[in-house]
Amino acid sequence: MSRLEDCAYSCMHELAFSRADFSIWQELGSMITVVGDRIRVMKEDGASKDVFGESVDELLALKARYQEIAGTPWTPPVKA
Repeated sequence: MSRLEDCAYSCMHELAFSRADFSIWQELGSMITVVGDRIRVMKEDGASKDVFGESVDELLALKARYQEIAGTPWTPPVKA
């Protein structure tokens, strides 16, 4: 493989990896939002911590995974 081909392959590999990461980030962000909304509804309905505690653990795990992949903590989207 020539240096040019090697460079092209490397660039294509990085681009594919970046697209995969972006897809994972989007999916994790959506999951974080859904679980967060679920917790919010349970709290508004007066549920005890025993009821929504498992969802809180799930949310924390999703946020930790997001930070592991993205390198930064998850932040909620800004509503316009």
